[in-house]
Amino acid sequence: MTKPEPKTFSLTIRGKPVAKARPRFVNTVRGVRTYDSQKDKVDVIKLQILQQIALFRLERPVAGPIGVEMTFYTRTPQSLTVANRTALEGKPNFKRPDLDNYVKMYMDAMNQWMYQDDGQIAELKASKRYSDNPRTEIIIQELVEEIDD
Repeated sequence: MTKPEPKTFSLTIRGKPVAKARPRFVNTVRGVRTYDSQKDKVDVIKLQILQQIALFRLERPVAGPIGVEMTFYTRTPQSLTVANRTALEGKPNFKRPDLDNYVKMYMDAMNQWMYQDDGQIAELKASKRYSDNPRTEIIIQELVEEIDD
């Protein structure tokens, strides 16, 4: 039995993490129309993801089961003293927006670029932490099963 070496990919998206918002609706003469109020933000995230994927030299999106680990570093509150902000560095952030909304935004942005479909995600770990350097760090690892020779 051999076990192929699983591939691991690390991405860092600079800037304030973006949470997925609810769809927006507008009434028109022809009825109700939905639109993406976050299109510009999504495009910036996708551009950073595509630039990093190009460095991996992926010929096509990863196929098969994958594990994803996401860490969202949100800015520490500016209203705190420098000492209190320093003390919060790396600590869990339990304030809004919700963690699942962050996860959904970045999973959607990577869909069909990094992997074929987000249904491939068999393992998921996510956390939200404070930092004076806001960013999103993502690790994607192929989950490889043993193959009989």
